[in-house]
Amino acid sequence: MTASHVDAISRPVGRERGLWFGVAGAAIAWVMAEFLNVLVFGQSCPRWAAAWVQPAPLAPRVILLVITLALLAMAIAAGLVCHRLWRRFRTENSSFLDSEGFDRREYMTLFGWVVSSTLGLGLVWFALPICIIRLCVRAH
Repeated sequence: MTASHVDAISRPVGRERGLWFGVAGAAIAWVMAEFLNVLVFGQSCPRWAAAWVQPAPLAPRVILLVITLALLAMAIAAGLVCHRLWRRFRTENSSFLDSEGFDRREYMTLFGWVVSSTLGLGLVWFALPICIIRLCVRAH
């Protein structure tokens, strides 16, 4: 049995799942939010009104706002998982800003935290037009 095989067997599976959720959770939430925006607004706004500035119905806006807030919570949870795992995997007692991520797990937690924070901010900016603009034209 090789050393890498023994390391793979002794590695806790729950931490690896949390690590991959931290890296990919916010990206999946962002893609789902974009897809559901096109799907919901594409079905609620008629095609003939695409060239006209027409107010969007209230129900699809509320649905999209609730979905976007739920997906934002998923992105925040991914960032928190990354930060918690980073504190466990860091190589020395360094601060978060001084981390360099030499180990694979430490690098993945730092990368996941950056992805979660930027895409979480992107989800916030994505939710603002749903509340403010209220136009069907942006769906087509």
